[in-house]
Amino acid sequence: MERSDRKEKMKMQTIKIPVEKVVIIEKFYPRKQTSWQKIYEYSQAMKTGAEFPPICVNKRENSFILMDGRHRLEANKNLKNKEIYTEVYSNLSDQQMYEIAIKKNVVHGFGLSIQDRLEAVLKFRKWKYSDEQIGKLVQMPVPKMKELIGRRLTWTTTGQEVIMPRAFEGLSQKAVSNPDIRGGRNFRELAKELNAMLDYVKPKHIDEKTESLLVELKDKITELLSKT
Repeated sequence: MERSDRKEKMKMQTIKIPVEKVVIIEKFYPRKQTSWQKIYEYSQAMKTGAEFPPICVNKRENSFILMDGRHRLEANKNLKNKEIYTEVYSNLSDQQMYEIAIKKNVVHGFGLSIQDRLEAVLKFRKWKYSDEQIGKLVQMPVPKMKELIGRRLTWTTTGQEVIMPRAFEGLSQKAVSNPDIRGGRNFRELAKELNAMLDYVKPKHIDEKTESLLVELKDKITELLSKT
């Protein structure tokens, strides 16, 4: 399996590139939340002449795929800058690209959230990285990483693994099967959480084939809630 931590160095150059050429592909960019307040702060600082580190991209054909620097990129767009200083790699594999993105985002700016890190864990596991390698990449002790995965990992009706947000971690497979973790919450509380979870999962992970089942389940929950 190809890994970006091999001895050979990947070629990189720092140059100015057109802002409009930078594209964001969500599956390669590990930070899911964007702070418009931070973008505003960056743009105001740029107006005063403040210097920022270059963003980081992977060049594939005529596109530059962003790996690090979304807030800096958006700040430049707000200022209508035509070009941006950029670290440019070329033709990296998906794994190399994502690994660089994790290494840079885990410490830059806000740092990655727990949710972002756990989703990265699943991706690296699919690529057969060891838990020790993953722990170093996401900067999380392996025991803590395994504990959080156990509390938040669940599966959709399509068989896809999903990391639930913290608010829903009581509904992960492990938590639901363990009454001590549920803490004796009553049916109404659990039903409300389940309804919220379905709303979260639906647009991302449920295919059209199961759409009618989801609607039926939500209607049933609503009916039961009205009787409690």
